[in-house]
Amino acid sequence: MSKLNFIPYSYLQKNLKRKEKIFRKIFILISILLLFSVGILISNISMLKGLKKEEELFSSKIQGLYLNGNSKENIKNSLETIQCLKDFQNITIENNILWIEATGKSIEYCKKSIKELEEKSGLKITSLKGPEKKEDYYFYKVGVVINEK
Repeated sequence: MSKLNFIPYSYLQKNLKRKEKIFRKIFILISILLLFSVGILISNISMLKGLKKEEELFSSKIQGLYLNGNSKENIKNSLETIQCLKDFQNITIENNILWIEATGKSIEYCKKSIKELEEKSGLKITSLKGPEKKEDYYFYKVGVVINEK
């Protein structure tokens, strides 16, 4: 007769309890990670909706300026102005002036980007605020005329 391996019942119970504890820990960890990823997904969706609203608002302002008598060429030039600045942060329109907030690594870089903005787009820069040093970058604000008469 062959040898029979006998495992005591108490050992099997301890082993089962140990495996259940490990399973619970893994289940809790997976649940936490799943909740965390769902939270990130929800926050990103809300941020995306906010960006879409800003984009719609900006395009409606551009359309409003177009309907108020600005030529299509002026609006196209304004959009090209935005593309000339690689480091722009925020764009606002006030009283037919397109304000572009941007950052630069140095004052020379800011001057160079402003000259490039004037030369490439051919638009008239009416005002300039800054550059102000904050942390490692210089922040500046450029005002461009939209409705040239």
